[in-house]
Order: sequence, then C-alpha cells, then structure tokens
Amino acid sequence: MCPFCSYMTPFGEAIEFDYAKTMQLIIDAFGLSDVGRERAINVTASIDAARTTKNICHTSARIKMTDGDRLHDMQSQNTIFLFKIVLTKETKESFLFF
Repeated sequence: MCPFCSYMTPFGEAIEFDYAKTMQLIIDAFGLSDVGRERAINVTASIDAARTTKNICHTSARIKMTDGDRLHDMQSQNTIFLFKIVLTKETKESFLFF
C-alpha cells in the first residue's frame, strides 16, 4: 500500500516511505483529492528524536494533516503519519540527514 525502503546510513538503520505515494494515500484517505484541485491542503512537517532505550534513540520525520475541514472530530494521533525513521543518537549531523 505504501512502498518503503530500508537501508543503512552513516548514523544507523533507516526506513523511508515513498513520499509522493504516501502523501497521495493520506490525501485520498481524508477525502481531500477534489479539494486539493481547488485549493491548498494544509499539512505540517516535523522532525523529532526520542530515546527508545538507554543506548538506542530514533529520529523521525512525519507530517500531520491539519486541514481543518475534515479533522474537527479526530484525535491528533490519528492525523500524524511517519515518512522516515532512523535508529540513531540525536545529533546535529543526524538531523541534517533529514
């Protein structure tokens, strides 16, 4: 459904979804395909890191669907979608990789 690839980076193992196909799937799932032909669709992007265990961290890139017309009854955890994740320590260099 959402093609992805797994590969090694200088910082650790990564998983990355096909951005265009994933974004299209999200737009379709929210019923915004026709809306997107008439106006811009609002999304926000973020990069964040978190400690998973004492020695393992991850840095991830994700988008959040923020188009207000379709989201009034949805919980925020249902509107955030992962695009890329790297198992790595949080450093300036690892953030620049995104």
